[in-house]
Amino acid sequence: MRLIVRGGAGKSTLLAAREGEQLQKDRQKDEQQRVERGRMGGEPRGDRAAERQQVKYGACPWDLNRSTCGRNLNRLWPGKADGSPHERLVHALWQHVCADADALIDFHCWMDWAPPGSLFYDDAGLELARAFGIPYLHQYPIDDVRGILSLAATRLGKAAFCVELTPQNRITLDAVRQTRAGLLNLLRHLGMWPGQPTPPGEQYLFRYEPDPRIPLPMPWDGIVVPEAELGAWRRQGELLAHLVALDDPARVQPLLAPEDGLLYNTLERAVVRRGDNALGFVRVTKLPAAGN
Repeated sequence: MRLIVRGGAGKSTLLAAREGEQLQKDRQKDEQQRVERGRMGGEPRGDRAAERQQVKYGACPWDLNRSTCGRNLNRLWPGKADGSPHERLVHALWQHVCADADALIDFHCWMDWAPPGSLFYDDAGLELARAFGIPYLHQYPIDDVRGILSLAATRLGKAAFCVELTPQNRITLDAVRQTRAGLLNLLRHLGMWPGQPTPPGEQYLFRYEPDPRIPLPMPWDGIVVPEAELGAWRRQGELLAHLVALDDPARVQPLLAPEDGLLYNTLERAVVRRGDNALGFVRVTKLPAAGN
């Protein structure tokens, strides 16, 4: 068994942050143990040039589409030996880091206004994502955006998933701890690390065929005041937020759950316009605790 951990430009530095003083005891404890079966490897910085330039989405400029610009490494996997310079870079990384792996994790970070999630495409990815332990599991169709590492690996018969941590492009102690705990849990699940994995608690499955998002258009311009934490399960009719009108603060509209589901994300701004879908409310399937 070989497990590969891969990160985008500057994103998997979460792992390096374990050297921080507050996690020194954890690191020393880890060093006393070793992978018992197989190998674990990784490439934390795939696009060093883009990292030096502090360019988001690899070397893809902001004025170009990140899915079609041809320079975003996260849309080019597994690369081409005779392709563009970026395709050849991805191909080299694939051959050096990923080609002989049985399982892969692709670490990313996404929007600040949604909780972390694990993304996958098939049952093998679901098994790994469940073992990692993040409560929110996103199953995308196998014909999703091409060139993403976890999807390319899945298409080539490997067990793979992507971890999207928060907040975007910043290292926090909570994210570092979550990464460490998830990796150890996954290694134990695969029989590669001593000890038993910690069974994850209740998890929620998002399926994107059809789209699970339920539109909640705002009735007027206003300020959204959340009344539930992101990631909270709400039954139909329960309170999600209040909308305070911009032109009359005394006019307040309660925003209620249209059906049973999850409040997953909000807009990045509190001030909204009429018609905006300011609350990301989604249909999900509750999964029982693993092993039940």
